[in-house]
Amino acid sequence: MLFTGASTIAAINSILGGAGLALLLTRSIRLAEVVATAIGVAAAAVLFAAHLMYEHRQNKIPDQPQARRTAA
Repeated sequence: MLFTGASTIAAINSILGGAGLALLLTRSIRLAEVVATAIGVAAAAVLFAAHLMYEHRQNKIPDQPQARRTAA
C-alpha cells in the first residue's frame, strides 16, 4: 500500500500540513523556528500515519464465502 498513487498524495498532503502548522506556530505565537520545525515534522509524521491507516482500512477486502459447487 505504500507505493500507490494515493500514498504519494498522502505524503505530499502530510508535508504541507506539517509545514503549515510550523508556519502558523511561528507567525502566531512567535515560537522559535527550531521548535516549530520539530513540531511540524512530528505533525507530518502523524498525518502520514493517519492517511496510511485510512487507506489500509478502505482497501481491506471483506472475507467472502466461497460459492459451493453443486453437482449437476
